[in-house]
Amino acid sequence: MIGSGSTNNPAINEEGYDGRTIRTARYRYTEWTPLDPERDTLAELYDLEQDPMEFTNLIDNPAYTDLAEPKTDHCNQSKKKELFMSTISDYSLAEESTTQDLVYDYSCRALLGIVWISSFIFGLYILANYASAYFDNDLQRWNEVLPEIYTPGQPAASIGIGLHFAAGGLILLLGGLQLIQSIRVSYPVFHRWSGRFYVVVSMIAALGGLSFIAIRGTVGGTVMDIGFSGYGILMFIAAIQTMKHAMQRNFMIHQAWAWRLYALAIGSWLYRMDYGLWLLLTDWVGHTEQFDGWFDNVMSFFFYIPNLIIVELMIRARDRSKNVRIRNAASASMILASVVLVIATWGFARVAWIPAIAEWAVG
Repeated sequence: MIGSGSTNNPAINEEGYDGRTIRTARYRYTEWTPLDPERDTLAELYDLEQDPMEFTNLIDNPAYTDLAEPKTDHCNQSKKKELFMSTISDYSLAEESTTQDLVYDYSCRALLGIVWISSFIFGLYILANYASAYFDNDLQRWNEVLPEIYTPGQPAASIGIGLHFAAGGLILLLGGLQLIQSIRVSYPVFHRWSGRFYVVVSMIAALGGLSFIAIRGTVGGTVMDIGFSGYGILMFIAAIQTMKHAMQRNFMIHQAWAWRLYALAIGSWLYRMDYGLWLLLTDWVGHTEQFDGWFDNVMSFFFYIPNLIIVELMIRARDRSKNVRIRNAASASMILASVVLVIATWGFARVAWIPAIAEWAVG
């Protein structure tokens, strides 16, 4: 396909260039011809399968020298396409998607879809239960689900945990939207501004939880204090790094930190899911009312560390030409997680989340 060009390159976005693009199912090549003859012709080359968001310009990559070689100025557009297509055929045939690649891609999409739908429902549940109680000035309702969360006479702790609940609900609603490719591509302005809001709210959630732990401590004691504090610190760091690399236009690094931030953002949802599944399977083995049993201690870390491990596998598996074992391990982990989450979401939504949301909605 031949057409006019578009770019994320700020230098090219300035006036004074005419862009022409040749696109195949796998690659996009664009030449930018300056209107000022004293300027150099610029070019972009993207592998749309490996880099669908077009973050990495391959024009200077030695592995793509033949493909990236500028098409001579004296050729018309039809001739340029012919030259491009003849060169690209070798790349396309050599790098055709394998079954493992398809399994990895679809397992990514399935897990993201399930996590987003489930955490979205849970986010509404959080807002219905905790944020609404805060704004209704009925903070005793917090203790009906989580013991010792609210103590009269400690307003600073109440404000901190209230902000944590409200911000936590919002990041569960917004987080998945940041990872949907069609939204990023079709509505980049919305993606940028909602992303900034998402990062700020993530920092508020982290700081709110950390302030509560510093003032009150957790119900489970020292082990829970350490585990939950580590979670808050990691979320704050991930939010800062996500914003930093977006502003520096290091988009592949930005993507990696955005994945880490989302893996942490869904921690509060997974914490409830894990406890519910443990109740169904074991009838509370290892759990105490003070949340200081052996299972409670494990859960102080388990609700976010496995998420980060899976995300690290995904980050390392982005290059499909390398790390085949890592890609297969990531696929297996995501498929297993998807099956478990579908079953758990159906149970929790039916028994707890949907009824609470419905009650809140009808007032």
